[in-house]
Amino acid sequence: MDDPEELTRKRVGDYLLANSSFLEDHVLEYVDVETIERWLIRRTRKERATRTSGRSINSDHLLSPTPDRKVSLSRWKVKNT
Repeated sequence: MDDPEELTRKRVGDYLLANSSFLEDHVLEYVDVETIERWLIRRTRKERATRTSGRSINSDHLLSPTPDRKVSLSRWKVKNT
């Protein structure tokens, strides 16, 4: 169990933070658009709930900087031609 090569949640997370292009390439290759869309919706809802509960969060990374604006994910959808 003391193997330095043992994968842990923290080590994987640290690797992905340090290698964001690897993460992006992997997600784009192996995760379907509907799943990414669900993740974005879930994250947006969570951030809105956090914002309305009175806790402050960093708004630099929010999909929708104004609470009244609906999030549109249509620009990420693949158009079937």
